[in-house]
Amino acid sequence: MYKVFTFAPENLPQNAETALNIQGNPYTVTTPEKPAPVIRGMQGQTWSETIRTDAQYDEMAFPRAVALAERAWHRADWELDWSPGVVFDGASTDLVPKDDLASDYNTFASAMGCREMAKLAKLGVTYRVPPPGAKVDGSGLLFANTEMPCTKIMYSTNEGLNWIEYTEPVNVGSANVWLQSQSGDGALLSRVAKTMAPDHGCLSNALPELSVPRCSIGVATATIDKRLGTLEPDFPKATVSVCFTDEYLELIFKATQEKTYLVNETFARNDPIWKWTVMEAFIALGNGDPTHYLEFEVAPNNVLWTGFIHNPYKDFTSKATAFVDDHETYPITSFTTRDEASQTWQSEVSLPLTMFNVGSPEGSSWRMNFLRTYYASESAEQEYGAWSPNKLISFHQTPCFGR
Repeated sequence: MYKVFTFAPENLPQNAETALNIQGNPYTVTTPEKPAPVIRGMQGQTWSETIRTDAQYDEMAFPRAVALAERAWHRADWELDWSPGVVFDGASTDLVPKDDLASDYNTFASAMGCREMAKLAKLGVTYRVPPPGAKVDGSGLLFANTEMPCTKIMYSTNEGLNWIEYTEPVNVGSANVWLQSQSGDGALLSRVAKTMAPDHGCLSNALPELSVPRCSIGVATATIDKRLGTLEPDFPKATVSVCFTDEYLELIFKATQEKTYLVNETFARNDPIWKWTVMEAFIALGNGDPTHYLEFEVAPNNVLWTGFIHNPYKDFTSKATAFVDDHETYPITSFTTRDEASQTWQSEVSLPLTMFNVGSPEGSSWRMNFLRTYYASESAEQEYGAWSPNKLISFHQTPCFGR
């Protein structure tokens, strides 16, 4: 309907700014050096080789036929006069008053959806109901709209078994969403549009899991050997052993095949040590995909980086950091050693449970990920490995955190 409505019959070159060519690309037209053509009328074709029923014809022709009549009977303010030599280019010129065109179309669409479609329905015309436009953002919020006002938007998170009316942004989590528009009287439906959940670059149904015991019983070990980007298990191996006491979450990081131990010796606590050689832990209490979590980093020279990350879209497109600098309230301890002969380094870390507002971790659920940065030589590019990797080469895709 929009494409037909924006057609300018008395100034054909103008259409280069409001439409694409048959290949879907912008194009350029120079207004010929001759008088404007005299337009005696307009017609619209319906290609009927695949149309088998009256209902199919109605859906193909309406409401486009009404938009065609609008352009034939009324010259809009945004239709420009014929002007020989003027160039219209869909990629570079801006001669058509687009704001006026948009306002005019919105008025027309509202009249169609809220008034004229009901008249067509009374005449028995089974017109086309346009499907909704929709997206699911990184936080799982569904946003939807419709080209034609006064039509209902319905959505389903279980492949059409149940439909719910959409009235405002709603959290659908990681579900794939089906959407459909419904005419005002409920008699006609659009085709189903499908919106996929955000792709965070990992398989959410195949996340690694740890069952973490008390330290008096033993440890659970996460292995960092998969490369971010490719997910291949060819990354220099590191392990993180995890257990808990009544007061601390205990972590032992151990890196192997370390070639360089690259650090910036001028860096102190909470400087950007991730630019060099580090091992990292991302930790959140709870079973859901976290938007708030602890990021802990340790370098081979025992310099630490500690902060709470606020990541509302779960993909780091928007973020904030609260650094942990109060070492008396949060007595984090670390003891780091390295053995260059065996190409290893190790850090024993204690994180107080008070950082996570948990009295006893017994029976609780957590989301975690463990990562390592690596340099094969001092002149090499930084490489990244993880316990639970993703294809996006991002440490902060929280739906990819292990459990």
